[in-house]
Amino acid sequence: MNDDKKIMIGVPYYKNLPEPKFQLAITNLIFHLAQKGYFVDVMYKEGTVISSQRNALFDDALKEGYDLISLDTDMEFSPPDVVKLIECDLAPVIGGLYYAVRSPHPPLVFVEDNVETDYAFRSYKDNDIPNKPWLVKGVPIGVSYFKNEIIKYFLNEKRIKKFGRPFNFWQLDNGRELGEDLSFCHRCNLEGIEMACVPNVDIGHIGKKTIKKLDHQLALTMDYHYCNDILGWMSVREQNFLYQSAKRMKSIVEIGSWKGKSTHALCSGCTEGHVTAIDHFEGTDDPVQLPERGELYRGAFKEIEDGVNIYEIFKRNTACFNNLDVLKMNSTNAFKHLNSTDDPFQSEMTFFDGGHLYKEVTEDLENYEPGTTKLVCGHDYSSGFLEVVRAVDDYFKKKNLKIKTIDTIWYVEK
Repeated sequence: MNDDKKIMIGVPYYKNLPEPKFQLAITNLIFHLAQKGYFVDVMYKEGTVISSQRNALFDDALKEGYDLISLDTDMEFSPPDVVKLIECDLAPVIGGLYYAVRSPHPPLVFVEDNVETDYAFRSYKDNDIPNKPWLVKGVPIGVSYFKNEIIKYFLNEKRIKKFGRPFNFWQLDNGRELGEDLSFCHRCNLEGIEMACVPNVDIGHIGKKTIKKLDHQLALTMDYHYCNDILGWMSVREQNFLYQSAKRMKSIVEIGSWKGKSTHALCSGCTEGHVTAIDHFEGTDDPVQLPERGELYRGAFKEIEDGVNIYEIFKRNTACFNNLDVLKMNSTNAFKHLNSTDDPFQSEMTFFDGGHLYKEVTEDLENYEPGTTKLVCGHDYSSGFLEVVRAVDDYFKKKNLKIKTIDTIWYVEK
């Protein structure tokens, strides 16, 4: 046995013991590691709060002087893939690459930690992932390896007083919190602890089916079949979110249209329903600071471009649709127009991309959100538009509704 390599396999689980298939995989891993000269122990932790189970596994590993292999019960793995993590010397925290259960199944490895500014981590895109282990800002924890030195570091009393227990949920300034996995990664980043991810491993993530890299690639081909070339600030992924969402709706209201990039996506999807686009097309005197460009961006706020009225450009870009109504007025007056005692405002979906100041966003939400029955969503939920982020967070925090994101689109399903 290798006395310098004592390894504990830690398994957090909820209520029922893991499936026999998973327990067989653990048994095969134990034999595989033993044949390589490792002393191996196994610890199962039952509980309902995953952060507590992960913290308890750290406690046990520290007490016995073990390194820790953490394996979630919704993962499929092979012993050679786990050994790749153990033999990676890039960092004291190693994760094996796998993909999210939720479509489009992005890789659960992160290139940026923007928690202090944007309340979020940014994921790698699959085509940016190298062919060998590399340093990252956030690792997948479902199949992961922690050297004893890092366990000891984070369980030091001074560290616990400063940052809390390693996997405790990290509270954000906007009232939300990170999951236990990203909370741990954020603590590593704050302390300058390096993390690495190992690609080229055949790890499956079990949902309704077992998700692997091919599922992500197939989901992208399905998600990215709509786009338009109308001038605007919206990614292909965001256009597809609007298009795919609109396919499920009978009525949609859009607040803020400009030249019609998002309007085109909504009308293209809502073929069995109707879209109402609201915009006064008169621009605004409030330019928005985009720190990443180092400038005040004014282009979206011009009323006239190259001698042509923006409203005329919008009409030209959307002339092909007969499922579109346009209310050429501000959102407040449009709400009064749409809302009456006899026929109060109601829409299955509302998309917010009008005024970007805190007061404007809040007023639009207060007017239109209560009458929206299925999907509320909006654009520019990012560090370039912090008043949008703050207004959206404050509004939905009061309603205890969960905000989800697709690139810079925020959305709430009702």
